[in-house]
Amino acid sequence: MVRWVTTMIRALLMAALAVGMPGMAGAETLQGKAALQALTAQVEKAEVLRANFRQVRTTKALSQPLVSEGKLVVAGNRGLLWQLENPFPLMIAITPEKIIEREEGLPARVTPTASQPMFGAFTRLFLGLLSSKPEGVAEIFDARLERTGAAWQLRLTPKDALIRRAIAGIDVTGGRFIEKVLVREQSGDATAIDISGHTIRPAALTPAERRAFGG
Repeated sequence: MVRWVTTMIRALLMAALAVGMPGMAGAETLQGKAALQALTAQVEKAEVLRANFRQVRTTKALSQPLVSEGKLVVAGNRGLLWQLENPFPLMIAITPEKIIEREEGLPARVTPTASQPMFGAFTRLFLGLLSSKPEGVAEIFDARLERTGAAWQLRLTPKDALIRRAIAGIDVTGGRFIEKVLVREQSGDATAIDISGHTIRPAALTPAERRAFGG
């Protein structure tokens, strides 16, 4: 079960997020770096963003979808922290240097981020969109943004050949915050993540969160 959840999150990063969402009527359309710059100017900025997530993964190998729920922490100067609560506790911290997996009662497992380029790509996506520096996203994805008022839809297509072998595209939607990420793998499997309950307080990482990131 532990490996299932870890594999599911890895599949998220190795998944193709091109899901064919309908265009928004009357939307403004921007391409490339202009799209990313416009979006990062619109979304809420914070050193630390916390939210709830619900991830549903459908795969040809299973008759029922795999569902996981928990909390997500995006720390602009550290990385991403996935705190799974259901179906069982598991914590995965992703930094530019390493991936730390912690399960209660077992030693932490540490993997270099460089050995998992999909993890690195997804981390750069989140951190890039929530900062004023989207260059990291532009390096690995072509972007197309459609927005009407505060609502927006971002479609990303990978440039990197290694990522492109697994990811056909990424659709992210939201308003003040990122609210939905939709994933479709080259294999036909799919992952959908709903992100809700966003908060930017407290403004700094808690001691437990700092420990999860490795101190």
